[in-house]
Amino acid sequence: MTFHTYNLGHVVNKGIELSGSYSLGNFRASASYGYLHSEDKETGKRIESNTPQSANLRLSYRINEWNVEPWYRLHWAKGGTTAKISGETVALKNYATHDIGMMWTPSRTGFVRLQAGLAVTNLTNEKYWAYSGSSFPTWGFARGFRAWLSAQSLQQLPTPAAEGAAGPPLSDASCKEAASPGSSGNISFPAIG
Repeated sequence: MTFHTYNLGHVVNKGIELSGSYSLGNFRASASYGYLHSEDKETGKRIESNTPQSANLRLSYRINEWNVEPWYRLHWAKGGTTAKISGETVALKNYATHDIGMMWTPSRTGFVRLQAGLAVTNLTNEKYWAYSGSSFPTWGFARGFRAWLSAQSLQQLPTPAAEGAAGPPLSDASCKEAASPGSSGNISFPAIG
């Protein structure tokens, strides 16, 4: 396959994005839709290397007893264009992929919020061509398996007294007062005077 990348002189992108979410008890749903029209103003032609429409739907249910949240995600994208790849014309059809997964968030303990997850992406192993930010289409991703672990700091650390400033030493109580649960890796220091 041979691909060529080139710059265009005057391109105008116009579009809209909509998204929303809904929660009822432990059930959560979120959806989004995007429309994009890209036009080369020098030729008046639509830029084919941008996906014109896409939509996502994510459903999940939190099981509090086990601190897990299984989820399902549907991704849809509109094709409807063609592209030349190695001299062959390829139709870029509409496609949909389905992902499933599970998040585990243990009860908060200590200074860190942990989260672990497992997922199967493109569950049906859908074969599709897609634009991914380049001027030529690429094969979509095959079925994949993901696992991850993340940690988020829940507390902030106090600062030592500024150089030359007099003040009492920091106690455990002043450290707890300075902490702000929910912060993510930021460190701030209380004023000492």
